[in-house]
Amino acid sequence: MSFNMHPYDVIIVGLGCAGVTASTTLVRAGKKVLGLEAMDRIGGRVKTVTFGDGVVEEGAEWIHGTVKSRIFDAAVKHNVPILPQDMVFHALQSDGTQADHKLINDLIEFAFEKVGKPPKDFTGGLGEFITGRVMEYVKQNYPHLVNDKSFLTEFFELMNLYINNHESSNDWNDVSAQSRYTELDGHQHMSWHRHGYKTFFEIMLNTYKNGPGLPNLDIKLNTEVSQIVWPKDGAGDVKVSCADGSTYTANHVIVTVSLGVLKDRHKTLFNPGLPQEKIKAIENTSIGVMDKIIFKFEEPWWPKQCLFFAFLWKPEDKERVPKEDYWTTRIFAASNPMGSRNALTLWTSGDVAKMLETLPENLVKRKCMDLLRKFMGKICVIPEPTGMIRSTWYTNPFTRGSYSYDNRLTLQNPNARTHLAEPLRDKFGCARVLFAGEATDLTHFSAAHGACDSGYREAMRLLGNKYSIVVSGTCNDYLKSRRKGPISAPIVNSGNKTTDGVTRVNSSTKVTVKSIKKNLRARAETTLSTLYDIETAYDYHVCPLSCPNTYDPVCVAVNRGHGLYFKFYTFVNHCAGDLYYCKHWQEFSPPPDEGELVKSSPLSWSYCAANKYIQYARFSEVTSSMGYYGWLAGDHKYSHIMEPHERIKGYG
Repeated sequence: MSFNMHPYDVIIVGLGCAGVTASTTLVRAGKKVLGLEAMDRIGGRVKTVTFGDGVVEEGAEWIHGTVKSRIFDAAVKHNVPILPQDMVFHALQSDGTQADHKLINDLIEFAFEKVGKPPKDFTGGLGEFITGRVMEYVKQNYPHLVNDKSFLTEFFELMNLYINNHESSNDWNDVSAQSRYTELDGHQHMSWHRHGYKTFFEIMLNTYKNGPGLPNLDIKLNTEVSQIVWPKDGAGDVKVSCADGSTYTANHVIVTVSLGVLKDRHKTLFNPGLPQEKIKAIENTSIGVMDKIIFKFEEPWWPKQCLFFAFLWKPEDKERVPKEDYWTTRIFAASNPMGSRNALTLWTSGDVAKMLETLPENLVKRKCMDLLRKFMGKICVIPEPTGMIRSTWYTNPFTRGSYSYDNRLTLQNPNARTHLAEPLRDKFGCARVLFAGEATDLTHFSAAHGACDSGYREAMRLLGNKYSIVVSGTCNDYLKSRRKGPISAPIVNSGNKTTDGVTRVNSSTKVTVKSIKKNLRARAETTLSTLYDIETAYDYHVCPLSCPNTYDPVCVAVNRGHGLYFKFYTFVNHCAGDLYYCKHWQEFSPPPDEGELVKSSPLSWSYCAANKYIQYARFSEVTSSMGYYGWLAGDHKYSHIMEPHERIKGYG
């Protein structure tokens, strides 16, 4: 067994979208980070493969949305062209004839984009809801189809398969109609085309176009983590043991493995074990399977104007399929990926995808080619492929699934994803083991950008206050040291004039925080007084994402226009979306005028969960109606620090 001689600040377990985003965010903030990846590559459930005359994606295919997407922004920043891929289907039937493409695409567009939200009291599955709404649409726009049972059966089975591929589910009624997934604005299918999704990781890791990488980030591939021992008593570091016998220690560990891996291994992976609430969340949240079978040919033989081919099975044709080949009826469509001109991808999901991963390759190849000839043989001459690859997201022990979805239990377990994201804390309240990954994102689960956001979220949970990363002692120890006397502390980003007119000190500057001038004392909830003088050590803080039982100093700045820029400081908690104030929430003044801007640090307060709360406070040039948190008055900065006895919801 080997030990690392120099502990890291943070160890990241898993280097997919979440792990790489967390790693690079921490490294760029000056932290020493170790990334441990069980597979022989970086990317997780993103896997770009050189195939055909270009590249194909075994995992994530598209950037879903372009507004507030870290992935899309990274591509734009580095001048990587991202191309839209429109989901227009060439509809083919099992007797080899072509269906009404315009009709099929109109119904699909309605089902996906115009169907709307179900009533809040609707508890059925997504398929049940879509079927009802589509039938209403058919009655209004295509009344001649209302009694065409054969067509409706074909179409709804196609939609079932489409939804299953979209959600990674086995049946569209396994998915909650009340799913909280929220699309980003912008085109939903943006392709990296011939660059491949791998380019995102090259950009993040600073290796794009032969970049030098990130010196403070150590990466170890083929390194499977077998156990994470964390100090519940707060003593010592977190110890990470690996299957190869190596052991590493760090102040914190961020676990970014998939929900499927947590389902399989959480009982042995963590010591002490996970709290019951988190175990329940792991058990009640679903992760499904979406797989691809990708062929390459000498030349493309399909119609050049089409990228997607949807397969509609006539009921009588489906009945004639032998039982052992029934899985072929669950292949939803074929598509030409934008990264490879002569490749064709077949899509499937659910239990069939799991089974397909175990079937012999020659059998899968032969049956899939029979399927293509059945549907497309009358309009194309189809040659034999020159190669085939397929994804195995379920049988891969380091993924155990493709991505998560909101199942029918979501309404009974509305906080499951919040519990998945909750860190493991020591007895002092410090987060020692943190969790990221697409399944921990409340509204962008299943998507690569949701995974990235979760990695950023957990990095910022640690970076929110420079002192919340434990080097020796805890956050509370730090506050105690502040109250005892002067301390010397490095600060972030001060000494330079910025566009907002605020002076900040250079990152290397050391300042001394003055001793506390007033003794701590119990106080009534209505008492309004300034307790502490704050020096420029608190002149700059990034969005905290602080958590219960940690008291992180936060700088909030307010721009009133006309050159008036006001700042106040507080200790807040909004880990679960709650922001505690000293002043009761019912006493808040009306929200600011529409034109008034609320600003904070350049690292964007807008990413912070507290943003919606801060909109409910009005600020004046003299005092803050937020309560006596403190405000900029001359050269003096004041802050109220919440003591444990004050942590009453609504009061601080």
